[in-house]
Amino acid sequence: MYRAYGLVTPTATVTGEQLATRLRAEFPGYGVALNGRQITVSKDDWEFELLESEGPEVLAESRDIAEKMAGQQEDSDVASCSRRFEIWSDTPDPELEHFEKYQRVVGVLKSIPGIIVVDPTEPSFL
Repeated sequence: MYRAYGLVTPTATVTGEQLATRLRAEFPGYGVALNGRQITVSKDDWEFELLESEGPEVLAESRDIAEKMAGQQEDSDVASCSRRFEIWSDTPDPELEHFEKYQRVVGVLKSIPGIIVVDPTEPSFL
């Protein structure tokens, strides 16, 4: 239901463990589990996933996203990102009960220097 990319610029040094630590601080009382490159944030019937990906395919997709977003922001490093945190939740949310939690996860990503948060479906900055 919810999707976003946290594109990591080449100069950023954020790790999955650092992101998990920030998510634990943002979501006290929730389960925040780091398993390899994937982080799961959960409580009751809600679950959110973050998966760290990197490589030439991520760079190619970042360049495509940057091309589609041309003109939205002058000094964006989107086209240079070969690493990202893919974030999503497939928890049904017809009443938007979990939208605020999604915004909080996005906010955590946006608070980290060197992460550019975008909507990959309709390329735009979040």
